[in-house]
Amino acid sequence: MKSVRVKTIKKNITPGTPVPAFLRDCDAGNYVDSVMTSLGHVVDKNGLVDLPEYGIDNKSRKKGSQAHHTVGSMTIDDIINTPEFRDTRFYRKVQNQNQVTYDPVFNEISSVRIVDMDIELIQDKLSSGYSDCREQLQTGIRHKEIKSANGWVVFDGYASNGSYRMRITNTAMKKVHNISGTRDTYSAMFKEV
Repeated sequence: MKSVRVKTIKKNITPGTPVPAFLRDCDAGNYVDSVMTSLGHVVDKNGLVDLPEYGIDNKSRKKGSQAHHTVGSMTIDDIINTPEFRDTRFYRKVQNQNQVTYDPVFNEISSVRIVDMDIELIQDKLSSGYSDCREQLQTGIRHKEIKSANGWVVFDGYASNGSYRMRITNTAMKKVHNISGTRDTYSAMFKEV
């Protein structure tokens, strides 16, 4: 069943908001969380999503980046022991996202968009990608990067030997934006092959 769709957040961080020069990518995410807190939002840094009141996860990204989009991380054991994508920590993080892009040249927020990912086609692709990467782990593959056959999901093991970060490929995220942006008509008229 489809969950309630959040289209806007009142008092969201806005384009043009100044940002400091970040030394690491994760500093941008922490900064976005701190700004959202200062705007009166409850930000749960230890929960499944950053903005539990809305069921939305904050995601920050450097303008022009072609890197995969990080969803979250789980231990190898937890991934292997969780066959259903819907039961993972990742699942909640890919329902709705507050995607904030910052410009490191001008040190400001360049764009903000709420992306509704709770669409059957998107969820099917992410679930299939998760299952494929999980099956590879089950067979003993422990490469630093494990890619799904459908090209949507990557398990990134560069940060830790005992866990993987699930990431959505940049190409797949472009498709997510297109599907989400035309959500109502896309579902009725098109089916991706």
